[in-house]
Amino acid sequence: MNTYNSSSHTGFVPASILPPLPRNLHLGGVIQLGDHLRSTRGMYYHHGIYVGEGQVVHYAGDRTKDTTSASVRLGTLAEFADGRPVEVVPYGQSLPPMEVVLRARALLGEARYNLVLRNCEHLATLAKVGEPFSNQVREVLATAGAPLAAKMAAVFLAGGAALSLTGAASTMKSLATAGSLVGGGPLAGVAVTGAAVGAASLATLFLAYRDDPYATDLEREACSDARLSGWSTLFLGALGTTFLVACLGRGNGAAVVSSGLKSIGKAVGGGMAAGAIICTGAPLVAAAVSAKTTYKRSKKRRTPSGK
Repeated sequence: MNTYNSSSHTGFVPASILPPLPRNLHLGGVIQLGDHLRSTRGMYYHHGIYVGEGQVVHYAGDRTKDTTSASVRLGTLAEFADGRPVEVVPYGQSLPPMEVVLRARALLGEARYNLVLRNCEHLATLAKVGEPFSNQVREVLATAGAPLAAKMAAVFLAGGAALSLTGAASTMKSLATAGSLVGGGPLAGVAVTGAAVGAASLATLFLAYRDDPYATDLEREACSDARLSGWSTLFLGALGTTFLVACLGRGNGAAVVSSGLKSIGKAVGGGMAAGAIICTGAPLVAAAVSAKTTYKRSKKRRTPSGK
């Protein structure tokens, strides 16, 4: 019985012999049995697994209802594409095609859709490699990581009282405590706090650039470059903000730190605590931007077509 693909014993299906499709459905030359397909929806991609005979297993639901109506269904390529281009997601390694098809079909009827924890990409990767993950979710975390870290820095340093005397005292105490960890004072605390908060936040942000053993060599190398760039920028940024505080500060000891932070905070209409928040958040924002920029440039440089 040839259930999954009546067109080819090799698993490759020329687009020209698929069932009749709408003219606005765009497919690359051939697709393979068990391929992970994706189709753009503008701000995101819709994912599914090709199981042969022009059919795709994917999460689908009633557009007039909420996501609780979504379930894993068997649909045509035309339904999956919804009038948009379809492309194959590349993998460095994956399960055998027939096993991918069987895994995808075994998920039919599932109704556990969750935008973050169980979306259509989780379904496709689970069938393709046996491990559910979503690069789209990772990318969102990467984008959200910087502002979340800045908020974390504000809470840690200022306690919500950025301009009050209590806030200033709390800031200096926090910096002095952080600096003592490396045998220094408040000035050393600027660097320690910036690096610590940034590193903790980047641990989440870098989920988007983690080393994925199932990805292609090009993808893994680009992610490696992004991680290196991000960590290097974070380290240099922490040192840079410390140097800036020292240059702008006046007096001796703690007075150098307080006056330096006040000068930086004044640039945004705040005080010392605002300056401390900037010094803590700036290296992280720079690291996030650096990592993302390096990732894109690395992929473009290594792509033969240059696209």
